[in-house]
Amino acid sequence: RITISGGEPLLQPEGLLELTCCLRQRGYEIAVYTGNSLEEVPKELLEVIDYIKVGEYQRDYQTSVKQYVGSTNQKFIKLR
Repeated sequence: RITISGGEPLLQPEGLLELTCCLRQRGYEIAVYTGNSLEEVPKELLEVIDYIKVGEYQRDYQTSVKQYVGSTNQKFIKLR
């Protein structure tokens, strides 16, 4: 399993897609953490990863109860 997080991975979309495609071919499960919304994530990327965490961290909504996220406005989505 591989988790790709920030900085912001989507600032380098071509490199991120190349990396995730290579990892997928080798059989890895892939999670990407981004502060962007789901609508801003390239569809090509969503097709090769297994999980994505979307949403900007917001201190006012900080949580330690919701798994895989830092604030309650964020979403962790299983794609496969």
